Amino acid sequence: MKLTATYEKKVFQFKRPSGTSRGVLTEKIAWFIYLSSDESASIVGIGECSIIPGLSPDFENEDVYENKIRHLCEHVNDYANNLDELKEFPSIYFGLEMALLDLQNGGIRHFFDTPFTHGKQAIPINGLIWMGSLEFMQEQIEEKLNLGFDCI
Repeated sequence: MKLTATYEKKVFQFKRPSGTSRGVLTEKIAWFIYLSSDESASIVGIGECSIIPGLSPDFENEDVYENKIRHLCEHVNDYANNLDELKEFPSIYFGLEMALLDLQNGGIRHFFDTPFTHGKQAIPINGLIWMGSLEFMQEQIEEKLNLGFDCI
C-alpha cells in the first residue's frame, strides 16, 4: 500500500483569552495531516499536530515545525513504517498516528471501538482552570465542582 499525505495549517481564535503558566493565549495553531492510500483514494485519514508555544517540547519555531510536517508528507511512507523517526516531534508523531488509525478505520474519525467513543462512558479527567483574576478562577472552580469534577 502506498500512502499520500498533505497538510493544512489552521489558526483557531480563543473566545476568551486564556491564561497559562507561560502567558495568555488568544489563538491556537494546529496542522492537520490528510492521509490516503492508493488502495482506496476516496478514504482520507485525518490527524492533528497541535502545539502550545513555550509548552510543547517539539516546537522551536513555526518554520522549523512546519518544515518537519512538510518533510513528513513528502516521505510519508518512510515515516509510516518507522514512527520512531518522529520521537523528537511527539505532536507530529501523534498527528501521523491519528491519521493512520483513521485511515485504517475507514476515515470516519472513530479511532477506537470503546464505550467512550460510542458515547456510553465518560473518561474521568481533571477540571481545567484557566489563569486569570481571582474572581474568574473562583467562578471556574465552582463551575467544575458543580459539574462533578473531584480533581481540579
